[in-house]
Amino acid sequence: MKEGDAAGALEAFHRAFGIYREVGDGRGQSVALQNIAALYTSANDNAQAEKYYREAGEVFSGDLLLSTYLQNNLGNVLLQLEKYEEAKKQYVEALDGAVNLKSRILQARIGGNLARVKLEAGDLRGSETSLNRAFHFADVDKDPFVMSTLLATKARLLFQMNRMEAAKKVADQLFSAQHSKESSNYYAHYVAYQVYDAVGDDARALKHLEAAKRLNDEATKVATSTNAALAAARFDFQNQELKIAKLKAQELQRNVAFERSQSRFERILFVSIGGATLVLLAILSFSLFTIRRSRNGERTANARLAATNVALEKALAAKTEFLATTSHEIRT
Repeated sequence: MKEGDAAGALEAFHRAFGIYREVGDGRGQSVALQNIAALYTSANDNAQAEKYYREAGEVFSGDLLLSTYLQNNLGNVLLQLEKYEEAKKQYVEALDGAVNLKSRILQARIGGNLARVKLEAGDLRGSETSLNRAFHFADVDKDPFVMSTLLATKARLLFQMNRMEAAKKVADQLFSAQHSKESSNYYAHYVAYQVYDAVGDDARALKHLEAAKRLNDEATKVATSTNAALAAARFDFQNQELKIAKLKAQELQRNVAFERSQSRFERILFVSIGGATLVLLAILSFSLFTIRRSRNGERTANARLAATNVALEKALAAKTEFLATTSHEIRT
């Protein structure tokens, strides 16, 4: 995959997510979704980034380090969306994770983010408390970007407190030789511009304003191109999803038609069997009736025959008696 190919990256991460989902790998799904969210963050589409970060947290939460990074990144997105209370909640949970991980650099980074969101929400005292704690864990040699961000937040805090001279000293420290290599920190340049402008140092104010504008233009250019690439990729992806949905709908219709056909056949078969059963019952009933009538006729014939036999026996007896009497009379 080419460097800077946001569309290709989006497609790859979606494909990876699908594979992880098929095999039931929740952690893999979460990682893929977080990478998709990061792509949208780079495109300055924070609404989409928030959606994917939240989905990533829902599918898997069994890895403390992964969850800590997710909560911190989601907090960053919410901060950009000016959802300060929600961002603060994410940072607090992420900071708890950093404490459990016993990571000083994570405590410094996340603590600085928490100080910043409190500052933007107007909680100056809370911001100062979180900032002091973050400085306690910060290590310049390990992550100078974290230190520059902390110093910028401190300068902005003092600026908000209207302590301009103190803010100027922090700005001077921020862009001293020790931190000069952090010139790519837009937030630091913008805060320095505010401070130097407030104290009347127009030359420095202009210098940092130009640097902030340059970095903002570069970020905007990258975000615009990335956003366009992601929008095109998302359109293609949605078309693919639509085609898949149509195919599934057609398959479902075929299955429904088959089920209906099978059900109709079963009904016809049932009716046929039922009709045949009724015919058979009718035949059996007629046969039983015929047999019963035949039996009744036989009984009647037998009764008549018995009566005839009785009458015949009586006639024979009378005949015998008559002959005996006649024979006696003749002999007499």
